[in-house]
Amino acid sequence: MVTGIVSVGVRTAGADGAALVMLVLGVLIAAVLAVLYIARWIRHRDRMRRDAKSPESAFGYFTVVAACSVLAVGLQAEGFGTVSVVLLGIGAAIWIGLGYGLPWQVLMTRDGEPILARSNGSWFVRSVASGPGRGPAAVLG
Repeated sequence: MVTGIVSVGVRTAGADGAALVMLVLGVLIAAVLAVLYIARWIRHRDRMRRDAKSPESAFGYFTVVAACSVLAVGLQAEGFGTVSVVLLGIGAAIWIGLGYGLPWQVLMTRDGEPILARSNGSWFVRSVASGPGRGPAAVLG
């Protein structure tokens, strides 16, 4: 996510070559992370479900949404409009699923420990993930 943000910022500053290098690096990192998420789901499905119910870790999944949106902006700037739309659609679909399902799942999990005592600032990632969808939509629109 950060690599994509830096790429967009560097492009705005006029360093198109450096922006392209950062964007390619961001896309490669995102592809590796996607494979790792899928492998984790296949090999450690129960652990991922537990993480999705935990206030300490659940909201970290929203970083996938933000990464899709940031990469969509960078790819649109490079002329990959169709890929940008696909990434924006993937990010939006994940956001809808996580945005409505995940908070309720965390709040409704009863494991004996107080939720607020275990909550940290990671839930703010939900609001961060909500914002990036507006940028790509504006760029693509």
